Amino acid sequence: MDHHEIEPQAVDGAVTRSAIFLVATLNPGNDSRDRVHDLCADLGGLVRSVGKRVPRGNLSCVIGFGAAVWDSLFGTPRPAGLHAFREFGSGERKAVATPGDQIVCCRS
Repeated sequence: MDHHEIEPQAVDGAVTRSAIFLVATLNPGNDSRDRVHDLCADLGGLVRSVGKRVPRGNLSCVIGFGAAVWDSLFGTPRPAGLHAFREFGSGERKAVATPGDQIVCCRS
C-alpha cells in the first residue's frame, strides 16, 4: 500500500436506516497486515460493487484502526489524537470500549 495515496474516509454522513459494526482483532504477523492493506485498497470497489445493487441505498463503509495496531500496520506517524478508545455515553446509548484493533462500519 502506497501511504502517499491514502485519502481520509467520509465519516460524517447522515443518519441512515441500517448499519452494522464489525470489530476485529488482528493476528500478529505479516499475513494479517497484508490482508488489511488489501482490504483497504479494495474497499472502494467493494462498496461500489455491492452498492450498485440498490443505488438508492447509499451504501457506505468506513474502517477505523486502534492506536495499539497503527504502528505495525502503517509504520507512519500516528494521526494526531489517536489513542485507545474510551467508553462514552450513558444509559442505553453507550459506545463501549472493545479489545478490537479494527472497526468496520457499513451503513445504508
